[in-house]
Amino acid sequence: AIIYVRRNEQTHTLRIVHVFTDEEADAPVLTAFREMAALFDSMYPKIRVDFVSVQGEFCPAMIEWLSRSMNVPRNMMFITQPDLISAERVSTAGVRVITA
Repeated sequence: AIIYVRRNEQTHTLRIVHVFTDEEADAPVLTAFREMAALFDSMYPKIRVDFVSVQGEFCPAMIEWLSRSMNVPRNMMFITQPDLISAERVSTAGVRVITA
């Protein structure tokens, strides 16, 4: 995804956002994402890689809130496919889905 963004998008910043419901239960995941973002940031010096964690429900309303609070249009957002239902719900809001 980072290489795609560098080659095809007009930005120098990539934010990895993780939406979680239970901070204690998700603590290992949050730590892993934070460390991964720091690693990617050092590996790709031409693009800034940040990590943001947000407590809440991953749904179209969350996408809208993220879009407004970060000043990023929904069509400039990518998500990995957490599950089919979530991907379908947020892709209708204009978010691009990355499948692997």
